[in-house]
Amino acid sequence: MLFRSTWPYGSRVGRAKQVEATRCADEHGTPPPGTRLVIVVAPDGHPRRIAIEPASVDATPLGTCIKNVFKGAVFPRGERDHDLEIKLVRPA
Repeated sequence: MLFRSTWPYGSRVGRAKQVEATRCADEHGTPPPGTRLVIVVAPDGHPRRIAIEPASVDATPLGTCIKNVFKGAVFPRGERDHDLEIKLVRPA
């Protein structure tokens, strides 16, 4: 699975988690086109909230697996929450 992020650090973390997230797709199926991971990163650099959009994917085994991969991700610290969107793209 490939990652495209709206924040440079998101792409770095996405690439670091790529093998684990791809394993989720191998086990549970490829996400549909337009699927994205939305993470609210707290000032301490840890995810405050993680969701998969569309909501129809969020509660599936695939969505749960991918969210679990990113629960342990660590981002740079900041002064406030930071919203991050990572598009989950099927390899060509």
